[in-house]
Amino acid sequence: MRTPLGRCPASPALALLRATAFRPVDAAWRAAWAPRLAAGGAIREAARARDLRRALPHLGRAIEAAQLGGRLPVDERAILAAARLFGAASAGRLAATLDPLGAACRVEGVVPLLLKGAALHGALHPDPADRPVSDADLYVPFEAWSAMARALRAAELEPDRLTAARVDALERSAGRTSLLSDFVFRRRDGKGVPVEVKFDPVQLGAPLRRGAAFAEGATPSARYEGFAVPAPEAMAVQQALHLARHDGSDALWIAELAHGIARAAARGAFSPARALALIEGEGLATVLRAVLAAAEAMFPGTVPVALRRGATGGPAPAILRRSPRAPGAADERRATLSLQAFHAVTSRRALCVVRSLVARLR
Repeated sequence: MRTPLGRCPASPALALLRATAFRPVDAAWRAAWAPRLAAGGAIREAARARDLRRALPHLGRAIEAAQLGGRLPVDERAILAAARLFGAASAGRLAATLDPLGAACRVEGVVPLLLKGAALHGALHPDPADRPVSDADLYVPFEAWSAMARALRAAELEPDRLTAARVDALERSAGRTSLLSDFVFRRRDGKGVPVEVKFDPVQLGAPLRRGAAFAEGATPSARYEGFAVPAPEAMAVQQALHLARHDGSDALWIAELAHGIARAAARGAFSPARALALIEGEGLATVLRAVLAAAEAMFPGTVPVALRRGATGGPAPAILRRSPRAPGAADERRATLSLQAFHAVTSRRALCVVRSLVARLR
């Protein structure tokens, strides 16, 4: 899978992220980076590069922890200040949405599973402001939909027009259609962030046969009461398949995957066998292997060899077989379509996928 290693060769901003992401800012780091940061350029480049921009709040936190913020050029200090303000505003909007929804979920007895960025808040990202998100992704099994729908209404979250039609189709079919769709809800007052309810944790070409297994071993969110976060193995598989759909387009996403695995493995809380069991029978092991190889190339020493070697089973889609250092822009549309078609074939449910795509186009 392609990564920013190919799109940003010899990049000081990428070098900064690779040396800094989720690592202790110690004397050695400070000695190595103090003169380079003072010379300027890395933060400017990160602000310009789509692959790197998301990491600005995280990088700013590390630079301030090392007490090097004052050595940056004036314009780069301004960039990081703006990134901090943006992150704080994002964290506020997310909390304003999830806090009342979590309270409503507790009343209804449903525990949604947080996915993607919000699932990392309070853990890999202790301060949510370091990891801005534009929406909140939640997974619930279809069996919990009635309780989830009541909680959404109680929290004054309403479906958009398309979601309302999808909900109607979902309920009329008793969960047989629209399972791969996003169900988007927004606050009535227009504030906060959209909430995307999902009935499949990875949303590929066909619903996973064991999607509910992604909630096994989940623990309460350290930041948002009423929500759970995936176990390390489920989190890693979900992140990896999300990266595959986006053709490795974001450096911070790759850092979160790599260092999330490394931290869990270091405390004995990561089982490669369990990670692979989550996608058993889906034909996605080679997709997982391609993404993990890319993550290890970006952040050496983070992904256990047993996990990379265990993901076997034939070739991956052609777009994922490219070197992590291959040049060229990310092709997210092609990656998504390739992965959907690949999953349809390898899971032996091509007809199911065709029906799903037709239903989504109506």
